[in-house]
Amino acid sequence: MRKTLHIALMEHLKKHECDREKLTALYTEFKDAEESTAEALSLYADLVFTYGVDEDGYNSKVTAPAVIGIGLTLRSLANDLSLAQYGRDFSGQALDLLTQEESEHKGANNG
Repeated sequence: MRKTLHIALMEHLKKHECDREKLTALYTEFKDAEESTAEALSLYADLVFTYGVDEDGYNSKVTAPAVIGIGLTLRSLANDLSLAQYGRDFSGQALDLLTQEESEHKGANNG
């Protein structure tokens, strides 16, 4: 499924590969999503760790379904992060290519 999402995202971004304004906006959105998801992963991991050390270390009440739920949540957040990174990378590369093409075009006109 992740590969399908990456392909769909890439095809969507290709529609805007010559639109610097749109690519810049998308790059910013993906970067914000990446940072937000990374913060959520870190916060969630800290909460789980703290609970495990401070609470469940004494009570031993964490059950298999709870661990599975934690794993699924972390996996979902990691997938969100991966998708945001992929989008940021792709839009960043498209912006770099636009800049390079513009520089080459200016150089050809000046020469």
